[in-house]
This record gives sequence, structure tokens and C-alpha cells, in this order.
Amino acid sequence: RIRAVLDHEVKTANQPYYYMLDLASVEEDAGNEDKAVEWLERAYRESKGVATRFQWGTEYVFGLVRMKPEDGGRIRDAAVAVLGELDGPDRIYMRTASRLKRLVTRLREWNQSGKHDAEMAALRERMSGICGRIPAADAARKTCDGFLAT
Repeated sequence: RIRAVLDHEVKTANQPYYYMLDLASVEEDAGNEDKAVEWLERAYRESKGVATRFQWGTEYVFGLVRMKPEDGGRIRDAAVAVLGELDGPDRIYMRTASRLKRLVTRLREWNQSGKHDAEMAALRERMSGICGRIPAADAARKTCDGFLAT
């Protein structure tokens, strides 16, 4: 029943990506991990606005780390794309800064064994390009540099 309600909202809502996250949760709780990941990815793809896209993108990466931890290439590619949402002026503040810190924590936990060092190196490289364009005196630079710390 809840799937039917959420499916209807996805088809009719002005911001259907909100309901896509709910559908992902329903599918994950039901053990349908592939479907849950599909909903998370779609929610990210269809979300609008820099902070919202970054938030929904981190939910997608979190879902991949949780449900598909062995798929390092997919996690790397998704995280690189999501980090790209921060590439621009005035993007690493408040909600996005908080989300970035959560992303760092989850990715470090995922790589505790060092098995995904190559993927982490690719993410640090992506973030390095973003951080390099932020002035050293800017508060966002500290948050950004935190991602780059090993």
C-alpha cells in the first residue's frame, strides 16, 4: 500500500525526488537492495538546486556504501559526481558542509581496511581541484581540506 501511495506521489508531485528517497527506504527495508539503489540514484539525478543535489547525492552514496560496499568503482563514480556538485562559488557552507563531513566519515569507515585506497585517492583528487579554487582564508576551505586529510 505504501508503495502505491509513494508511486503516485512520484508521478504527480512538483518535487518527486523527495518521495523517491522514501521508496528507496521501503525497498531497502524489504530487502530489495537493487531497487533501493535505483531509487536513490534516480532521486539524485532528478533533484534540483545545488544543496539539494548534494544532499540527495550523498544519500545515494550512503546507500551504495551500505548495500553495495564491494562495488568500489560504482561508489567512486557516484561520489566523484556528487562532489562535483560542490564545484563552484559559495557551495561548501551550512547544509553542504555538514553533509560533506558525514560523507567523509562514511567513506573512511567504508575504507577502514584500506581495500578502497585507490577509490579514496580518486575522490581526494577530485576534491583537491574543488578546494584549490577556494581562497585559503575562506571558512569553506577548512571544511574542504578536511576531506583531503588522510
